[in-house]
Amino acid sequence: MTRPRPCPAYWLLNDFVRRVPGVQSAFLASSDGIELATSGLSGQQPETAAAVVASLYSLARGAGRLTPRPSTDVKVRQVVIELDSATLFLTVAGDGLPQGVSVQYGADPRKASSVLGVMAGPEANVGLIGHEMATMIRSVAEHLVTDTRRGSDQGR
Repeated sequence: MTRPRPCPAYWLLNDFVRRVPGVQSAFLASSDGIELATSGLSGQQPETAAAVVASLYSLARGAGRLTPRPSTDVKVRQVVIELDSATLFLTVAGDGLPQGVSVQYGADPRKASSVLGVMAGPEANVGLIGHEMATMIRSVAEHLVTDTRRGSDQGR
């Protein structure tokens, strides 16, 4: 598998993990499962995190079809999973940005959604982490959208 070129978000994630109390790791992945940047993960964990992002993002979009007004164009805002030893937060960081982000994505078919993931310990303040994630996304949103990949037979 060819790795994408390094994402400038590495320093943002490193700062986030260092600065926000209770955060164990942070990662950025495309909604289709490509690892973009990580902090606090090692070995195979970054690839696993990217796969988890893609799976949960897809499941969350599917859940939108269960709402009173089902839609195939569901905008996922956040996914939170509480485990006995940690809490996982996923927030859309590219296409389908949280409310209050003025940069509009989605009109460009060459762009894919990015999802910011944060793993926090059980003692972490979930409200603070959610706030810090939204703040970071608002401040650097234009850098968090990824180019879609083309198949090997396209673009020739």
